[in-house]
Amino acid sequence: MIQIPGFYQVMRNTLNALQRNDYARYVDAAWSIVLPILTQLAVVPIFFAWGKAHPALGSSMGGVLGMGAAAYALELCSFCCLMAL
Repeated sequence: MIQIPGFYQVMRNTLNALQRNDYARYVDAAWSIVLPILTQLAVVPIFFAWGKAHPALGSSMGGVLGMGAAAYALELCSFCCLMAL
């Protein structure tokens, strides 16, 4: 599982290698500003509610797990957006 986030950055690095810096800059801006906010707003509340339903973990631990899941979802979203280009 640890190699999956590295694989998603292949397309961004390919754009840099092909010297398509215009596309690479758009991807970097979306990946560092817009997509983290959207993925965290979508994923963390789901995990928070899941943790709230399981008293052994609690809502705080659900939120922490949601942040990790949001990081993976961010990589997946950026990869899918690049494949659409």
